[in-house]
This record gives sequence, C-alpha cells and structure tokens, in this order.
Amino acid sequence: MKTIYKSFFTLICLAGSFSLSAQQDTTITRQVRVEREYTPVIQDASKINTLPAVQESAKPNTNVKYVTELPRIDFYNFPIKDMGSGSAATDIDFSKKRGYLTLGVGSNLNIDGRLGYRIVGTESDRLDAFVSYNSANSNVDYEDQNYKFKKAKAKYSDLFAKLKYEHSFASSLFYVNGSFLNTMFNYYGNSFLNDYRFLEGVEFPKFSDRQQRVSVFGGEIGIKSDEWSEISYLGELRFHHFDNKFDWLGDDGEGGNLLELKAGVGAAFDSDKKVGLEFGLLHQSFTDVASGDDRFHDLTSLKARAHFDLDGDIWNLSIGAKVNYAIDKKNRFLIAPDIRASVSIADKTSIYAIVTGGINDNDFISTLMENRYVTPVSRVDISRTPFDATLGFKIGAVRGIEFDIFGGYKYTKDDHSYTFLQMLLFGGKGEHYKEYFRGFSGLNYSNIYEGHVGGEIKTSLIPYTDLSLKAKAYFYDAKYSKSRGSGWNSDRKTKAWGRPTFTLDFNADVKPIDNLTLTLNYIYKGGRKNMAQSIFSYGILPSSDDLGPIKVIYEDSFRSRSFKMKDVSELNLRGEYQLFDWLSLNASLNNILNQKYEMYAGYTLQGFHAMAGVSIKF
Repeated sequence: MKTIYKSFFTLICLAGSFSLSAQQDTTITRQVRVEREYTPVIQDASKINTLPAVQESAKPNTNVKYVTELPRIDFYNFPIKDMGSGSAATDIDFSKKRGYLTLGVGSNLNIDGRLGYRIVGTESDRLDAFVSYNSANSNVDYEDQNYKFKKAKAKYSDLFAKLKYEHSFASSLFYVNGSFLNTMFNYYGNSFLNDYRFLEGVEFPKFSDRQQRVSVFGGEIGIKSDEWSEISYLGELRFHHFDNKFDWLGDDGEGGNLLELKAGVGAAFDSDKKVGLEFGLLHQSFTDVASGDDRFHDLTSLKARAHFDLDGDIWNLSIGAKVNYAIDKKNRFLIAPDIRASVSIADKTSIYAIVTGGINDNDFISTLMENRYVTPVSRVDISRTPFDATLGFKIGAVRGIEFDIFGGYKYTKDDHSYTFLQMLLFGGKGEHYKEYFRGFSGLNYSNIYEGHVGGEIKTSLIPYTDLSLKAKAYFYDAKYSKSRGSGWNSDRKTKAWGRPTFTLDFNADVKPIDNLTLTLNYIYKGGRKNMAQSIFSYGILPSSDDLGPIKVIYEDSFRSRSFKMKDVSELNLRGEYQLFDWLSLNASLNNILNQKYEMYAGYTLQGFHAMAGVSIKF
C-alpha cells in the first residue's frame, strides 16, 4: 500500500498539479463567503452517507452570508467556475475575463485574499490556478472570566493553492488536479486550572504561545461521463498526505496518508427508469506512530450503493440500499436504506422524503474541515447511522414567496461531540522540571437520537429586497456508548454536548440602486450545554542521573463538569459597490453586537471587527 501511495503522489507531482481550493471562512475572522449552489452527486460513493440539502429551496442561494463556523476546506470544488468578483451573484465571463483578485483587510489584523486565473480556456481544455490566504492575529477576551486566564492571543493563517486541468472528450470529461495546504493556528482555549485548588501558585506556561502547523499535499485524477449520457460512469482516485507539527506533548506530530477510490455505473431505459451501482474505498494510515499505539490505527472503509430510479409526471422515486464495511480497531458492518421520493400536489408545491444512512469515516481531512482544534491525542473513530429520515413540504404557489416546512429524525451509534479537554502534566528530578498545559477540543462518544423540526421562508415581494428566514428546533436523547465508552469521560451520564436546541438565520439583501448591494445577516444558536474535562498527572524522575521512565507518585486522572454555553447572537452588515464591470469595493461590520460566545467550548471568538476590501476581474 505504501508503494501505491508513493507512485500516485509522484504522478501528481510530475503533472505539476499542486492545488488547493477553500472557502474563505474562519473561526477567528468570521469573514464573508459566496454561497454557491450545491447539487449532490449520487455517484459520490465515498460520501454516500451524506444527505443532500433538502431543506434548501429550489432557488439557488448565491447571496453573500457571514460565517461563524470553523474553517471549511474544499479540496475538490474549484471557485473560478462558481464565483465571480465585483458582485455577490455574478459569475466571471470567461470569454472576456479570465481571472479575479479579491483582497480584504480589517481590524485585528484580519486578512482575506484570493487570486484565480484560467490559464487555458478552450472548448475542450481548461487549466485553472487558484491561491488564497487568510489570517488573523487578535486579542480575544474569554467568555468565562472566572478562570486563570482572562484573555489570549488568537492566531490563524491559511495558505491554500490549487492547479486543475480538465479535458472534454466527445462523451466524457477527464480531470487531474493537486493541492497544497499549510495552515497554522494556536490552541488558545481557556484554562480551567482553578478547578485544582492545590495548584495555587504553580505557574503553568500557556500552550497557546506555540503554533500548530498542519500541511496537506493532495491530488486527484478521474474521468466521468457527460450528464446526458444514457450510460453514465465515474472513476476517480484521490490521495492526500498530511502531518502535524507536534502532538499533545509537544513532540513531533503524527503524519499519514489518505487514499480514496470511487467508481460507478448507471443505465437509463424506457425514458423514465434508471439503475445504478456505485462503489467506494477509503484507506487511512498513520506514519511515525510508536509500535503498539492503537490510538492511530489504520482504517479501511468499503461502501457500495445500488439504486433503481423511477420518474413519473408528478413524482420521482429512488429505491436503494447501502452496504458499508469498515476494517478498523473493531470491524463494523452496516446495511442502510437509501430511499428518496417527491410528489407534486399542486403547481410549485410538493412533498419530499428521504431515508438514508451509512458508516461515517471521520477521516483526517473531514475532521480538519469540521474542527481544527480537536485533540491530536488520537484519531476520531468511525460512527454508524442506521437511519436518517427527513420529511418536508414545499410551497411555492404564490409568486415571489416560498415556504419549506420540514422535520427529521436520525440515530447515530458512537457519534462524537466536542467538549473542552485540558491536560496538566508536570514532573522532574526532585523538582518541577517540565510543566505543560494543553487545551483542546476533546472527544466524547455517545449513541445519539436526534430529531428536528423547522421551516424556511423566502420572499422578494418587497421591492429591491430578497429576504429569507430559517428556524430549526432540535431535540436529543444521548446514551452511553458501551462499545466506545464516552471518550475521556468515565461517567455514564452523557448528552449531545455542544449542539443547539434552537437555531435562527435571517438574511436580507437590499439593492437600492443598481450598483449597490447591502446584506444584513443575523444568526442565533441557543440551548447548548457542554462539558469541561481535565486530566492531571504529576511525576518524579529517579534521583540518579539515569533519566529512565518517570515514576508517577500522584495522579488524578480525570475530572469533569458540565456547564451551559452562552447563546450565539451575531448581527453582521456588509455593503458592496460596483464601480465598473471589473472593479468593486466592499466593507463589512461583523458581530456588531460585540457578543462573546464560543462555537466550541473554551474557544471564545472575536468581538466586533470590521473589514474593507476590493474585488477585481481581469
């Protein structure tokens, strides 16, 4: 398998296809991004456990929205074809403009820059290059002021580059690309050291003074049929090599490789029927791991999906099943349904339903996209979703207004939630010679039943204005995971830590004049609870000069406490003015209410900050 990794990686390097594409949102900067239309790919066999965004209306959402989530890195999609510069919802006209440059600078040293250019743009060949850079270096006042540290320096930088080539044949598309990511950040999470009263007077250095670095080299090669082909097919191979600068003790970090293979074939017949079969393989391995250390054990995940699709005059039905098998520390096998249906009951009014499931790989790349601050103590284990059901009702009979009412219920075994984990380690030869404080997003595993109900309304009835309002209520039932335990938690009492019970998202786009667009966005997340976990270890070395194994004379291995997280309440305003068809100016005011809150426990986000920038097509 190592030979396969090296051969494929060499092929990508020789092709000169170093690449990267990223959404330019960050936890610290909360900068803006362009929401691009997303169409789920049925043949994406390695991600067939993921639901399409059925709650979204049929109208593509291309408006600018503010982002409070963690950085999301997309190694596969490419922004040149999807996003433009100069206006929020205008694609680049490649017959006239081949590239774009956007640059924004703000308070707290927030920087957001992106450069894209189509080097070759013929009818059959395309060669695109893209580079982005995001960074911040700001003082953050912690939400909870009752503990040892009151504030911290939150640092982040993200350099991302990509080169992608496509060639169109008569009935298929060949593509090859590669990627490089270098992201640096510090674990600036708060300390709960005051929980240890006997440590008063002991000064632990802040781990936030040191920056973690994660590097990812990647490549992709594949071929797929045209969308209109009666016989459809897909073959794709992806490879990533990753490594961390240091581990939880500050020593050299672990690295690894991720290999993904996808293949699929489908056939249409009788003008209204289609059958398909998809297959996916994922293999993840770690390097430089001590012998016998099963925290970074290999993972091989095999997935297959078979489906039969029917299209009627007013209805659509896809009946399928997924077969998943994971070769892991404990091998897992799962068969899950995959059924999708929709029925039109009136003009622009329909009912839809989806029931699906599968094994969630939780590989290194997807975890990095989800939460960069997760502890490097071990990899995130797989989880299993036997069923994930959604039922919705869309109404669009009234021109200029759309409704979507939906609800869902799913069950996931060994689902992971993020808590706050701190590690206190110190020891020495007769005195304290080494002191550590480590603050991460910890892992807690539970079997979680999750339900939700919600609704969304979109309207353009007000002149020059597009409004959308989406609200969702959640309810959970979390059970102790006997097969996985509860992460660091030895207590069998568990909850869906960090997950909201109610969310609200309001967005208003106003265009008072042709060249000016104003966007107001409000985000609310409430009802979250979380847990702080502490691991304490105190050791003394032998009195001789022989620096042998540390002899632990005192160890308090675990402490935990639960707490209520502050509600997210964020108001943002952005304006963009297009001076020419190739030049626009923009400015944004983020977190106008100057709220202190955490998306993940221990990591308070920035308060009010502003940014101004320019976008150029060329």
